[in-house]
Amino acid sequence: MQPDPPQSMSRSAHCSKLLARLMQIRGFSNYLSRLPLASIDTNDPVTKLWDIFELGVPLCYLFDLLPENCGFNKINHSEFQEYQYDANPDRAKLHAIALFAVQIRTEKVIEHITGCEAFTVTDLWDHNSTDGFAKAVVTVTAITNYLPPDVFIGPSEKLPVYIHPPNQAIRELVEFERSYVRDLETMQNYATVVAQSNLIDTETNNRLFANTNELVKFHHKLLAGVTANAEVPWQEQRWGLLFLETEKELGEIYVPYCMNYFTNIANIELSPEQKRNLSILNHLIPVNQLPAFLSRPMGRVRRYPLLLDSFLKAPSATIYQHCEELKRGLQAFKRVTDIINEAQRRGEKDS
Repeated sequence: MQPDPPQSMSRSAHCSKLLARLMQIRGFSNYLSRLPLASIDTNDPVTKLWDIFELGVPLCYLFDLLPENCGFNKINHSEFQEYQYDANPDRAKLHAIALFAVQIRTEKVIEHITGCEAFTVTDLWDHNSTDGFAKAVVTVTAITNYLPPDVFIGPSEKLPVYIHPPNQAIRELVEFERSYVRDLETMQNYATVVAQSNLIDTETNNRLFANTNELVKFHHKLLAGVTANAEVPWQEQRWGLLFLETEKELGEIYVPYCMNYFTNIANIELSPEQKRNLSILNHLIPVNQLPAFLSRPMGRVRRYPLLLDSFLKAPSATIYQHCEELKRGLQAFKRVTDIINEAQRRGEKDS
């Protein structure tokens, strides 16, 4: 359900003001790292605030900042329980929202905080209506206005800046891997048709397409890991671990492929007859571009350290909890590319 334009503008302005106020509360900005990439990127304060509320835990944190001398209960649910969150994130969020929703109905809140509007978990979770979210905005605004001054950052203190994760680099890595998998699948399909149609002799076919199937299988698995990392909040992304875990397999696949390329492919000369036979597959890979296409894995594998290095150069690396692990993952990849570079030097020397 879309609100009419005047309401939309009013709500947007209200949400923007409330969001700015919440960012002045000590510790509140830490919860932004839990937001999905789309929410972090958006300039829409309504979307961002709604996503923050749906985390649940920030609401509990906010409530527990109310002055103790007024007799407010403590929810004591200001941190994510990782084992619960990992097992079922939606259930963990709903539970936290419910804890907050119960407290805003208590007599103490009704007595002391004017303007709170009761809402249910379903009200806030339902994106088919903005009614529940509107109630949450009114309630959080009322609670924020009631908070004691010492929970806010003072005029002489620096407002904690939420440093965005390296979203552009993450997207580049995801798209890079998807594009690479498509290229490898094209190579695999090409090799399969060549073998089944006997377009060239078996020896030449084996020299051209050695361990292509292993390459495709490996990168399907790597793409799944890359995509899974990109879909969770920045602080939960484990890029270093992903590449540390693939180092051994990466070397086992790429070193033989690259050595075969420099030994058997780089200087291969297809006969006129072989070129004619292969030309029927020009819709997949033009025969005159085949050597260059087969060289792509060498160029592609060298791109990964550059992409990972861009993560480390992002400002958010200074607050990224897995930064050291990322550095180790980068070094793991560099070890493999160093071996490949050495294989290339030997191959070029022997050719």
